[in-house]
Amino acid sequence: MSDRFRIFLPFISWGREEDPPEVLCGKGIWARPRPDPTSELERAIEIAQQVGATHVLYKVAHGADYFVGSIQAAQRIADAGLTPLGWMWLLLDDPAGEAQAAARAFEDGFQGLVFDTEDVCSGKSDEARTLARAAQDAHLDLTRLYNCSFPNILHHRDLPYDELNEICRGGLMPMAYGSFFAPGDPTPWEDQARRVIDEWTYGHYETWCGEQQTTCPPLHPVLGPYHDEYGGVQMGPEEFQVWLERLAAHGPTFVSVFTATVIGDALLPLIRDFPLGGEQEKKLLLPETVWIRLLEGAVLHENADPASRRLQAVIYGTGLRGLSRRKGADGRLWLQVRAPDSRVGWVPEDHLAPTDPGPPPSLPIPSPAPPGQLTHVWTEQEVNYRDQPVVQADTLIGRLYPGARMRILEDPALARTKVGVPGQWLNVQLEPEGPQGWVAAWYVTDRAPTQEEPSRATHVCVQSKIGLNLRATPSTSGKKTWHVPDGTVLEVLEDHQQAAKKIGVQGRWIRVRTPSLHEGHVASWLLSGDVPPDNRQPVADTALPFGECAWIFGIHGVGVNETADFRHLFHGSGKTGWVLFTESIGCNPNGLGSDEHRRNRLWEWARGGYGIIIRLNYGYHTAGTLPEPRYYEGFAATCARYAELYLKHPEEDPRKYTWIITIGNEQNNPREWPREGHPPEPITCEQYARAFNLAYRAIKAVLPNVRVVPGAVDPYNAELQRPLDYFVQMLAGIEELDGLALHTYTHGPDVNLITALRKFTDDPIKDHYYDFQAYRPFVEVIPSRWRDSPVYITETNHWTKKDGSLGWEDRNIGWVQAAYKEIHRWNSAPHAQQIHCLLLYRWQGDEWAIDIRDQVQADFRKALSRDYRWRR
Repeated sequence: MSDRFRIFLPFISWGREEDPPEVLCGKGIWARPRPDPTSELERAIEIAQQVGATHVLYKVAHGADYFVGSIQAAQRIADAGLTPLGWMWLLLDDPAGEAQAAARAFEDGFQGLVFDTEDVCSGKSDEARTLARAAQDAHLDLTRLYNCSFPNILHHRDLPYDELNEICRGGLMPMAYGSFFAPGDPTPWEDQARRVIDEWTYGHYETWCGEQQTTCPPLHPVLGPYHDEYGGVQMGPEEFQVWLERLAAHGPTFVSVFTATVIGDALLPLIRDFPLGGEQEKKLLLPETVWIRLLEGAVLHENADPASRRLQAVIYGTGLRGLSRRKGADGRLWLQVRAPDSRVGWVPEDHLAPTDPGPPPSLPIPSPAPPGQLTHVWTEQEVNYRDQPVVQADTLIGRLYPGARMRILEDPALARTKVGVPGQWLNVQLEPEGPQGWVAAWYVTDRAPTQEEPSRATHVCVQSKIGLNLRATPSTSGKKTWHVPDGTVLEVLEDHQQAAKKIGVQGRWIRVRTPSLHEGHVASWLLSGDVPPDNRQPVADTALPFGECAWIFGIHGVGVNETADFRHLFHGSGKTGWVLFTESIGCNPNGLGSDEHRRNRLWEWARGGYGIIIRLNYGYHTAGTLPEPRYYEGFAATCARYAELYLKHPEEDPRKYTWIITIGNEQNNPREWPREGHPPEPITCEQYARAFNLAYRAIKAVLPNVRVVPGAVDPYNAELQRPLDYFVQMLAGIEELDGLALHTYTHGPDVNLITALRKFTDDPIKDHYYDFQAYRPFVEVIPSRWRDSPVYITETNHWTKKDGSLGWEDRNIGWVQAAYKEIHRWNSAPHAQQIHCLLLYRWQGDEWAIDIRDQVQADFRKALSRDYRWRR
């Protein structure tokens, strides 16, 4: 990328994983398309080159209508050695379309996008929130989005400043125009400029920042050197110089002028000579969260002035939300911050750290004091630190953390008599190298604190009904990379002791790994550390009812009567496993007759110690795994009839046997939809939930001890909707269930694909794993009420051979062993929802038939040498 595209200056490192966004710096000239498409643009480029501007801001859209020729305009600006920024008139009548227009601008080469938000957007907060979501879904770079609107924010409460602040992280561009005063207005120029720039542009901005719950954006004023609506009555150089001087007093890092057609040649030297803010102010984007770095704590002031009223003191390590920055009366940079108790004040920036400073230093126990004397005291709680022994706000110099050690500076014998006495003060120095000051003697002790074993957090639990975002950087402005539901247990990836101290603390972040192996930062104030140790042990097979199995090995069969016996594979291993039988039952319960052979085979497998899964389908192929919705009641009654005929045993204690029944198969895949004599009828997640609920109730009424499980969705098929969304919405409609079924595969016979984390490259499943790891996100999104339910992976294989054709590669490459090892790894992880089986697809009957592949069988036998059991 050429240097002309580098529109931002470097940003100071804040110790995060990714470089933070950078503040816009320089000068800009605005332009719009004209009937002659080059007239105003060429004038803007000409002005920019004469005044040393860095950017041209060009209009690219009106609402969702994107202008033809914008890509050529971006190229023309770039060819002139300038940075192109796009801008669009915001209507908020089609927020999704406007987000697409913004995305189009970036695609065409514009390096940022400005939303021009004026009266037409009044009262459209909901639409603005929709726009914000659409911009985030489009993965726009929020640090290069800007909101341009009126400077008198407090007079326009019906405009969506707050909502757009969620995405316009690049900055706010207030329109500091002369048109707020009509032509001929008698108000002196100085007063006009002071009203628009000092009172509105900066004063209203500062008040608004104090109200924000998120970080305030940088401020990039836009000047309009004219007094009428259309720019016909323009400012002369003397008047414009007054406005420039008022603006220069605030030291903006970026300023722009609207528009090229109203900027007379006499104004160009003034724009050229306008001084931008200092280098230190240029390079720092306001941090969202900062921490007190001084051991003595820090004081919040009413203004950015050490002589201003002291509001309160906060202890070392306190996280504060950054609101705005300005140069203080003492020449230093100050930050306006919000404390955890919501108090807003100003703190010198050099008292703050961009990252959590960690615990206070551990100090050795000092030598004992001589008898009757006192050399050191310690705080037992938070205590204010003062420069005089008086309880007044103007004596605060900080606030000491519990356990802080101080050296006595006064007579040691006299000090001994003061400890614990109300109204007495001690002159001390904070150790190891803190300032001198005064502390209330009744709040300190002469006993060194005992060293307790620090708490540690190896895992944390999400406590948020709407779930929790995983972010690339520890900030609410960090890129959202994943989302985990309420109740998810997360593995802590940072120092466990430090993580324990952050849990529940506003403004703190913890680096974690999700069960689906996504890594990033989560808000610690939405976490709980109450995660009991996982003491579950591998289950003993003898403790289970027949129809269930402790080992996770198994094979997918065909029909009960059609599946050839493969139990010889288990001989000599000392183990049993699982089998799945798939049955087509129709929707007429009276059509099912008694079949003793089927019944006997099922019970023979179950009594042999094997886990039995029976998949009940309406039919296969064009018939559909479920019937048309009008036949759901009949299908449910037929499921119950099947259970009654073949699975119920009046002479057996129901506590001693069970079965797993799954209802349907890959219902989100069009291949499984009913389509006999008509186009395929989609099985929506809502329709499936209705069918399942009917079947569940009918089966349970006949056989309460059976486990009824929803059919597995196709983890890779997005023809109807994103598979994870289908799964989540399906579960939301299900009233009750006894387990969950999943499918997972690899695309090719490569052992490495078992653990590969590659993802799809196309929407809407770019966030779905492409191979075997696909099972993890599905387990992760299971609602908390079913987190203890068993999971059954009822199909797995490597889908294609090395040459791309379908079927198992008949070579013992260790794929089967690696697959079972991966599921064992999952089951062994602390707090993992247990997967009870992984079934190879399938024993006989199609391209993946294992009965004719000796080497796949050998791979399976080798896997059986491992003691892979689920835990409870």
